[in-house]
Amino acid sequence: MTRFQKIVQRINHNRLTQCYVAIALIQGIILVVLEAAIASENVLQSQLVPDTNTAALERLNRIKWENIAFIGLQVWVMSMAVDATVHQNAAEVFALAFLYVIYAVLGGLQILDNDRWQANLSVSGSSSTFSLTPLITAHSLEIALTVCLAVFAVLFVYISYKLVLDFGWEIYKKIGADLSIQKMYRAFQYFVLCLKIDIFVEFLVSCFYFLQFVIKPGNVRHWQAWIFLVITVSILPMLWLARQSVAKESKAQMIGFLIFQILVIFEFVLVLIGTSSDAWYIWICFVSIGVVFAVVTIVFGCICINNFNRGLFPFVQRGSMKSQLEDANRRRSDNGYSNISWNIDEE
Repeated sequence: MTRFQKIVQRINHNRLTQCYVAIALIQGIILVVLEAAIASENVLQSQLVPDTNTAALERLNRIKWENIAFIGLQVWVMSMAVDATVHQNAAEVFALAFLYVIYAVLGGLQILDNDRWQANLSVSGSSSTFSLTPLITAHSLEIALTVCLAVFAVLFVYISYKLVLDFGWEIYKKIGADLSIQKMYRAFQYFVLCLKIDIFVEFLVSCFYFLQFVIKPGNVRHWQAWIFLVITVSILPMLWLARQSVAKESKAQMIGFLIFQILVIFEFVLVLIGTSSDAWYIWICFVSIGVVFAVVTIVFGCICINNFNRGLFPFVQRGSMKSQLEDANRRRSDNGYSNISWNIDEE
């Protein structure tokens, strides 16, 4: 079966999976359009603000990148929803439902930030020399965005609950009734899920900070800039290494990855120290979420290490190794040995 055929088959597995993917794509398109409109209004407002009002200009420049980050987040969430369906990953479905709730909260923070800056510009009297219409329009769009986020969050929590039950049955049919294997496989799923989430909350957030703050002269100390650069460049290769390590059950490589996660936490603490005085609420939330998921990744990484060499190895393979195990299993069956099913998705 080709990759495309597998995707189509899993999405059309039943009405529940079709509904889940359809809602993810529909809400994604709606929210991307709204966020793009908000970004456009913020850009228009920045063009009206005088160059002398550096604080407002800096805020509007930041909010533009914040809007772009939200668009990227939404595209990432849509891809994750399809990925969760294709791989029948109950852990991923559950986590996405939780992330939609967080997303709705962040949408509310956008409204509060807009209110704060409208008030600041009005009180200072600066608004008498230029219009705040784009900022007011953005405020209305942010309210619409937050309402949509809240509605879709409720829908996703409900349908995710149903889908988790369905995927749980599928995993049971593939792995069998061995509760210890099921428990270890769930821990593996959560670890792989953390790696996927880290792509956004670690790599993209780290890239954003490096591009917006570190490369500007005088913003950070020289030694910190090198730390940020090395860690940012290393995140994606290390996430790939972690996925390979858990498949190969390599303790040395996994320990190396976990040490790197501690360095990521150290980097994000430096980021929080350097930007906490700016009162940029959504940015602080993004970095804090990055710290939380780095800790969670370490926890599940330790659990996976503890599960090495305990029978999970055949069920977490992919690619050529998975094909080799399936061929070996068929040969064992042809020779009269008991057949152990290797037919399990990699995530």
